[in-house]
Amino acid sequence: MSDWIEADLLHWDEKIIRIAEDLGLDWYPIDYEIIDYKEMLSAMAYTGLPTHYRHWSYGKEYERTHTLYNMGQTGLPYEMIINSNPSIAYLMRDIYTSIN
Repeated sequence: MSDWIEADLLHWDEKIIRIAEDLGLDWYPIDYEIIDYKEMLSAMAYTGLPTHYRHWSYGKEYERTHTLYNMGQTGLPYEMIINSNPSIAYLMRDIYTSIN
C-alpha cells in the first residue's frame, strides 16, 4: 500500500464530484474522518448506525472486537460510511501497526 496524504484524498474527492455533477447525480457532502484502528473500533461499536441508543452492550462489543483483533482472529473495515446529511466517511489510517 502506498503512502498518501490528506491532500491526495481531497484531490480525488474533487475529481469524483466533477464527474458526478456531469452525470447529473445528487448526493450529500462527505466529511472524511481519518482514524486509527482504536478509533475504528469505537466507530463500529458506538456509531455504526446513527440510530444507536446508549447501551452497555456497545462497550462489550468494543472490548470483544478489540481482543479478537489483537489476537489476529478478526479484521476491521478500512472504511465505514454513515449515509446521513452530511455523510461521514471513517477511513482507517493504519492497517498492520495496531497489534499492542
